[in-house]
Amino acid sequence: MAELGTQAWLDDFCARANDDFSAAIEGWDWGVGLAFLADGDRPTRHAYLDIQAGTCVGAREVDEDTFAAAPIRISGTYERWDRVLQGDLDPMRALLLRKLRLSGDLTTLLQHHDAAAALIRCACRVNTIAKGA
Repeated sequence: MAELGTQAWLDDFCARANDDFSAAIEGWDWGVGLAFLADGDRPTRHAYLDIQAGTCVGAREVDEDTFAAAPIRISGTYERWDRVLQGDLDPMRALLLRKLRLSGDLTTLLQHHDAAAALIRCACRVNTIAKGA
């Protein structure tokens, strides 16, 4: 188990994306930024998923500028990510209600919004240490 947004969590996320959602991200050939925004005692963390030909070839913690340069970005507070990961908030509903924000290149987003939701569903499968554990 790993704390949300840490390198160990990102490594597990990338592996699960390849195992569980490679069909959903087939054809993707760009990066995805993830932001876990500060709340309480947890600091903001930014991450970058390197996706090439539909395969996550790496995931790493990055600075805010690298996150902002990603063609697709998904961001939200830890509290909102926690709700999604615990199954209290459906990933697609989180995007539609802007509880998690999806941003980036509009053309890419319109063509691949279902794959972005699939990546969020994949995050739900990562063994994540609950807040306060």
